[in-house]
Amino acid sequence: MTVVNSFRCWSCDAEQSAAARFCSVCGVELIHNRRNEHNSGLSNAAGLVERRQLTVMFCDLVGSTKLSLALDPEDYTTLVRGYRDAVAGVVRQWNGYVARFMGDGVLIYFGYPRAAEDDALRAVSAAWDLPRSIASLSLADLSLKADAQLALPLATRIGIHTGLALVGDTDGDERPENDAVSGSAPNIAAKLQALAKPGEIIVSDATALLLPPSVVLEQTDFLNARTDSIGVKAYVVTAQPQPTPVRRPITMGHFIGRDALMSRVTSTITNADNENLIYLFQGEPGIGKSKFAHEVAAHPFAVDYFWLDLSCHPQGQSSTLHPFSSMLSGPGEVESDGSTQTDLSQLSPFQRRRKTFERLKAKILSHGPKIGVLLDDIHWADPTTLEFLGELTSTATSSQLLLLMTSRDPPPRALAEMSAPRVEKLDRLLPGEAAELANATAGARVLTSFELAEIVDRADGNPLYIEEFARAVLDHGGAIVKPGEERIPSTLRDSLMGRLDGLGVGRKVALHASVLGRQFAFRHVLELCDVSEHELVVSLQALVNANILLQAGTIPNATFEFRHALLRDVAYQTLLKSDRERLHGRVAQLAVAGALGDIDSMPERLAIHYSLSGNFQESITHWLKAGRDAVKRSANAEALDHLRKGLEDCRRFKESDAEDAAHAELELLSTLPAPLIAVSGWSSPELKQVYDDAATLSDTIGSEEATFHLERGRFNLHLLRSELGTADVIADKLIQTARRTSDTETQQARLVEALRTKGLVEFYRGSYATAHGLLSEMMAAYDPARHASHAYQHGAEPAAVALSYLGWLDCLDGKHTSGLDKLERALEYANMADHAFSICYAHCFAASCAQLRADPKAAEASAIDAIRLSNQHNFQYWLAWGRAVRGWVQGLTAAEAGLQEINEARTAYLATGSTLIAPYFTALACNVGRHWNLPGIEERENNTRAEAQSTGVMFWEPALVVKL
Repeated sequence: MTVVNSFRCWSCDAEQSAAARFCSVCGVELIHNRRNEHNSGLSNAAGLVERRQLTVMFCDLVGSTKLSLALDPEDYTTLVRGYRDAVAGVVRQWNGYVARFMGDGVLIYFGYPRAAEDDALRAVSAAWDLPRSIASLSLADLSLKADAQLALPLATRIGIHTGLALVGDTDGDERPENDAVSGSAPNIAAKLQALAKPGEIIVSDATALLLPPSVVLEQTDFLNARTDSIGVKAYVVTAQPQPTPVRRPITMGHFIGRDALMSRVTSTITNADNENLIYLFQGEPGIGKSKFAHEVAAHPFAVDYFWLDLSCHPQGQSSTLHPFSSMLSGPGEVESDGSTQTDLSQLSPFQRRRKTFERLKAKILSHGPKIGVLLDDIHWADPTTLEFLGELTSTATSSQLLLLMTSRDPPPRALAEMSAPRVEKLDRLLPGEAAELANATAGARVLTSFELAEIVDRADGNPLYIEEFARAVLDHGGAIVKPGEERIPSTLRDSLMGRLDGLGVGRKVALHASVLGRQFAFRHVLELCDVSEHELVVSLQALVNANILLQAGTIPNATFEFRHALLRDVAYQTLLKSDRERLHGRVAQLAVAGALGDIDSMPERLAIHYSLSGNFQESITHWLKAGRDAVKRSANAEALDHLRKGLEDCRRFKESDAEDAAHAELELLSTLPAPLIAVSGWSSPELKQVYDDAATLSDTIGSEEATFHLERGRFNLHLLRSELGTADVIADKLIQTARRTSDTETQQARLVEALRTKGLVEFYRGSYATAHGLLSEMMAAYDPARHASHAYQHGAEPAAVALSYLGWLDCLDGKHTSGLDKLERALEYANMADHAFSICYAHCFAASCAQLRADPKAAEASAIDAIRLSNQHNFQYWLAWGRAVRGWVQGLTAAEAGLQEINEARTAYLATGSTLIAPYFTALACNVGRHWNLPGIEERENNTRAEAQSTGVMFWEPALVVKL
């Protein structure tokens, strides 16, 4: 038995004696974790079983059966012990975890009990070192008497696979060997090991996906033919892995959302008067720090600099001056003056340090009058590197030094005191910028508006996350919303989990708090967690210090929020399903008992608690309220998530109460179109399905009100697809229904919607006088106090829409003063309703009317307003419209750039599933072509007219003939 003399506190990580019951530093009650002698320093709470991503390595000794038969049992035991010690030593060096010895086989985990973003790389690096370490063991070295043929270097076969698994002390008796894995990962790793040749390392495609380009892999048809049965592709590692951070090219060569920051940084650098400049670009993992630093180094001013590209990484934290290791001179190397260098080993430690600093500084500064140094990830820098950087940048020299560093943390104290770097924090991208990056990642594949909305919502503005979710969409050929763990790409899971595992303190609290949602109150998590108030305060403070949580207010009235939605998700998904259900049931009980205070302020949280505890009637009520609240905040992607979950619970509720479930489902379906239109436009396939399902329910229940509003929604579907004939039939039907309505108030509300639909059909046909009369009649029936709320049911504020079209019609008639007045009033109504989608509507129409008036300055101003707001809310429909008008303005001075902008906007517009406005975009492009007398424009105009003959959409022609 291994005797443990000390261990570390789960809360503050201070070392404790084996007999201690309470921490000598922070005072919390201690959990005594026994440690396997081969896993010193790695521990997990006893009895904890959780779900997590693991990279599993299975290592087997080649020829062990032959050796066991040839050797004396005592000698063979000595051999196996040496083999195990060698394996454990290498695994420990790479922060792996020896889970179990099975004879001559070894099961090893990377990603448990602590995850790291480079677990797959660590596993492959350890696997590469293992055969070389074991080969140093021979029978002769072990003083064994055996056949000479057996005295050969030992060899291994190794298989590695990454996958989700259930892992932990499943028996609850605290023995390290009971850190068992349940799932396919160890089985696949074992099968891959069986396919390996002696000394060979085989990794699965799941592991290969997580490895950096520095790992050289060879795919073999023979292996893959044999691994098809287990659903993996296999690769052989053919070269020693380089211990570089796992890093994919951020933004795939596209530089998005950093223009203002780039302008500020480069302006400061170019205006510097031969002084040293030190920048630190700070931000969370994946925010694009390295990409930004490299973009600065690629700026035109940078050609005058000699650049050194260096980086720190986790494996180098204990290596002195690790980023500069390749530049350090060896003994006997010639100095720049021709003399021979002093052997550093002959000097005292202080002298050796000073001499090393002097040589390294001289080597760096010898590259020219201007030297640029890119140094990535200094949060992993060793202390000596930080000291050297401070000295390098604070000493006056004849060379001008530009040091660009990246870090997840603020500048280390030692560096800040000596160099005082300029710190620039990189923020998350706006939703529209995130959508632009997702499209850039997708390349030739045009993402739909719905796919973009999903990616933007899940990634929460982090560029790396945006790219990985976009790749997930491309890999799966569609939506990324899938049950359970598939919502987080495997390429992100280790990094996210590592941020939680890095905390002895607060980890349990983070997992439990995740059940409350992304935001939670101190008093709520205190009710939920089985810890003392002191322990909870200590844990939450540690989570805040580790940038896991954000805190608002002071305890006990404080509220907390997971810094990124995916941090909450990975914590939540680490819990077992049974634990989630138990905790959600507990929260629901607390809510009913009044222990959670004002339950109306957190409907989405109560909804999921009720849902998972099986109270579907309550969960549906709260999902509906949460969805409607989110719509009012223009949090449309969030609203969609709530309403879809409500529909899922409706299907479960039908089993016990079909009638009430049907009414609830119809209410949810009737609420769903507004946020769906805002996110995906009017023509997404899901929207059509929503209307079809709601129509079937409405007929079954017999609700005339629901039928009217559903027909109103179906009108949009056909109008935006340029199906004017079908849209016109629906509009006539709506007007008839409205006029025969007996209740005056209901009749007016219905007329507002019905007259608007008919007026829009006539406008797009080019029947402008008829459209003007219908929309004017609509405004006469409109009452802002009663009808402005239609924005949240039908997607846009009625008066803002009608006045936008009436302003357009006045512009066509040359009534510019009247038209401008109507456009301004349209924007006022949209702002009064505080409805972002309607505000974009008004801005886009104002931009187009300015184009019709041949006023490019006003057109550009309104287009920029539309683009800005669309970027904030990811309104792809209006974003495309604003870009098209901005492209027209650009095209008047730079034809090629303007036409490219218009064409890209048209492609993005069509990706929303709509076609109605596309001819207008073409007209803008043709107008630019006319302005420059470009060839082929007449043919393009004729093609557009021919298409219009089949659809009847003729409103675009006036934009074609605008002259400046």
